Amino acid sequence: MHTPTRLTTTTTTDLDAPDAPQDPLATTTRFPWVPRAPVARRRGEGEDVPAPTDFTAPTELPNWDSTLPLMNTAYPPGIPEEEWERQFGVTSSSSMGFLMPMEAPTLPYPPPPPTSDYYADHRADRGQSPTSNDYANAPPPPVSPTDFPYAPSPPRPRPTAAQGQAQATMRRAAASVGLLFVANRGLGLLRDVIIAGKFGTSPDLDAYIAAFRLPDFLFLTIASGAFGAAFIPVFVGFLERGEEHDAWRLASSVLNTAVIVLAALAGVTFLFADPLMRYAIEPGLADKPDQLALAVTLTRILLIQPILLGVGGAAMGILNAQQRFTVPALAPVTYNLGIVFGAVALTPRFGIRGLAYGVILGALGHVLTQLPTLLRVMRYVPLISLRIPGMRRVGALLLPRMFGQAVFALNFVILTNFASRLGEGRISAFNFGYTLFLLPHGVFALSQATVLFPQLSRAAEAGDWDEFRRLYTVTLRTVCFFMVPASAALVALRIAIPEAIFQFGAFRSTSTALTAVALGALSTGLIAYGVVEIVTRAFYALHDTRTPVIAGVVTIALNVPLSYALSRVFDLGGLALGLSLTTWLEMVILLAVFGGKMRGIAVATGETRTAAPGLLTTLVPVFWATAAMCVALAPCVWLLTRLHRDDGKSLPQLAFFLVTLAIGGGVYLGVATLLRVPEVTQVRDRVMRRLRR
Repeated sequence: MHTPTRLTTTTTTDLDAPDAPQDPLATTTRFPWVPRAPVARRRGEGEDVPAPTDFTAPTELPNWDSTLPLMNTAYPPGIPEEEWERQFGVTSSSSMGFLMPMEAPTLPYPPPPPTSDYYADHRADRGQSPTSNDYANAPPPPVSPTDFPYAPSPPRPRPTAAQGQAQATMRRAAASVGLLFVANRGLGLLRDVIIAGKFGTSPDLDAYIAAFRLPDFLFLTIASGAFGAAFIPVFVGFLERGEEHDAWRLASSVLNTAVIVLAALAGVTFLFADPLMRYAIEPGLADKPDQLALAVTLTRILLIQPILLGVGGAAMGILNAQQRFTVPALAPVTYNLGIVFGAVALTPRFGIRGLAYGVILGALGHVLTQLPTLLRVMRYVPLISLRIPGMRRVGALLLPRMFGQAVFALNFVILTNFASRLGEGRISAFNFGYTLFLLPHGVFALSQATVLFPQLSRAAEAGDWDEFRRLYTVTLRTVCFFMVPASAALVALRIAIPEAIFQFGAFRSTSTALTAVALGALSTGLIAYGVVEIVTRAFYALHDTRTPVIAGVVTIALNVPLSYALSRVFDLGGLALGLSLTTWLEMVILLAVFGGKMRGIAVATGETRTAAPGLLTTLVPVFWATAAMCVALAPCVWLLTRLHRDDGKSLPQLAFFLVTLAIGGGVYLGVATLLRVPEVTQVRDRVMRRLRR
């Protein structure tokens, strides 16, 4: 029987022997020698010679150029094939397939047990007698890191062709979605510019914004919760396992259920819109019956929106799970186009109601934009049932998510309530500041999270934790690379930005000042908002909707009293500052829990990697580059204040504002390049590839 024998440079020592040294590096070097065939060839000779039945290791290594039996060998047990070929450049079928001695510290994995009885024991355990094929038929010996504690971890293998193609697809999708997010945010900004020019921060606009709170509450709680976190992981799991029939039955049932529930709740809200608006949303209008009646009317018109957006959100979730990102990212652009049409074409005739009509047109366009692509990929079934496979799982994931979304939406209802008590224009100013704040958030964080979520879900479903960790880390580093300087720039230019964008028509310098207060306070939490967006998607991909909900409930429970107290001292800025501070707390909670979860996965899989390796190393130069940008922006901000106007804006003021943005961005990228931040090269290469196309 051929038995595995060890080539040694000194006398062989058995690590399992009682008198064996405790330090593995002090023992002799071992290497399994595994014959695969009963014959071997000598170097330079063509005849077959009998294979040795045993092999006694010499006390000194022979000259490898001398005559030495060349064996057609198999890969040693416990050593992956790729690692063997990476280190030695030979394969089992190679004509140069001789065995080479290897020193212990370079072993990627521990060697097999030093006794050949393992293979005989394997057969004996099955009630069979040992044979000469024991070694070939037995599974590899059990290996654990404790068998050879000084062995280094194997290097990460290069991505396969399929992995490289998947990564390239993800990069292209992220770039396309990012561009559409830019277009959508730009169009949304144009929408707000038109609205600001027509209504400023007037009481009518306060009523319009307050009227959104109840429809948004319904949409965020039902539709966004169902398809944003609960549906996609389960749906992707069915597709990954090839169970397409069950996947489409699940999609149809969730869609039908969400639409019916939304319609029923919208009807109930329609009936109770007056008391809800009077006591819960905008109590500051209690002594202004005309404004209160306008807010109730706008609320009832806008209740059609969550039903349409529910269907559109379902289509978006299904298409994203099918790796189709462009059309879903185009749908919000259509939504904003409808509102712009209402602001331009309908408000001259219907006043502020024209904006509400434009919202309904935009929501309808949101559905129609995705409908052709959805019909090509979806197998719709008119079905509502809790008994179909996956439906109960979606419900289990949905309930905590619904609760979290309801608390989030309720938080904005409470903030609107507080703002209405501070005086006229506060609701509108907070909304304008929040819109400017969301511009970098949507471009750099939300777009990345949209593409990341299905990819993380697939990696988690396949158990590919290396890929899961890589996707999470790369996305988090990219988000921080953009969000850190964006936060600093928004704080530094909190007056110049709303002045350059909104100030004209009915939007005067008083509106600019109110918006600047809200924008500056909100921007202090921009980094936390971006990180929370990514970490939350990672939790959802792990089918964990409970942790983000608990973290959100804790932070919002603290935000309500904190915002109220700060608003008594800092007016509108206190509301925004309380929201930012509690978002930082939420980020810390989520990162801590997610890090523990990933460490648990690493221990279970025998790894020692952190949740986001290399993140802190990237952040240090990013903060230095941001500090340099702030120094460069300081004189620009001073000059912009000298160009300030009470009404409208001058052409030199607008031109220098653009120059200021260019200076800040140029300094940041230049210093980041000098500090060798890897994201600079990635962004530059991505831009160059797009330009070459």
